[in-house]
Amino acid sequence: MCDKKGMGIDAVMKTRYIGISTESSFDWKVPIKAISSKVSRAIEFLKHARNFQDTLKTLYEGIIEPHFP
Repeated sequence: MCDKKGMGIDAVMKTRYIGISTESSFDWKVPIKAISSKVSRAIEFLKHARNFQDTLKTLYEGIIEPHFP
């Protein structure tokens, strides 16, 4: 493809946009795996913070919930 100035557009196999990785095949396995990995780490963090019952909801809302729009 060429734009108006005649310059070509480079094709890429993988890119990251607004925090989501996508591949040229538009396979959802890669972004889902990345999000599930981040959420798993956040859950492990919450397990360590379970002694602070008054702040667990705040931590959940700030660390885990943003991954699920």
